[in-house]
Amino acid sequence: MEVSFEERGWIIKVTPGCGISVHRFPMEDGDKERQVLCELISGGCDFYEVVRPWGLQEINRGRALTGGGQRVVMLVDEEFMLRREQPEFNVVGSFLYGSGSHNPILGNILFVAEERDLYGLTLAGMNEELFMQTQMFIEQLVRKWEENCYA
Repeated sequence: MEVSFEERGWIIKVTPGCGISVHRFPMEDGDKERQVLCELISGGCDFYEVVRPWGLQEINRGRALTGGGQRVVMLVDEEFMLRREQPEFNVVGSFLYGSGSHNPILGNILFVAEERDLYGLTLAGMNEELFMQTQMFIEQLVRKWEENCYA
């Protein structure tokens, strides 16, 4: 069965090499959803952190989480340094986080939506409007920073 864009939405993945790929938000819920998102981030990821960096304010400005609204957030591998000897600096994530070389974002990152449901804040796939805006924003950052991307 084909899932429509509106039902699950989209995820944008950015690698340390500034590669961009697009994925559907997982159909699973709860722990299965976490596992699928972790697998998209990195093969060894068990836990991700939801990051709301200052650099996404331009996209999120004026976006209310009430009435079905969404904001974009980043998911990062919480345990990346525990598994890797060689750090893989993600220049896009680090720029958005404002960390530079101090406490940088490492490894792959995912951009997903955050929305409010009956139980509080939850992750979701981006709707079409948020996806298009986020994709253009990230592509501009990659063009700006690609010479600094991890090879």
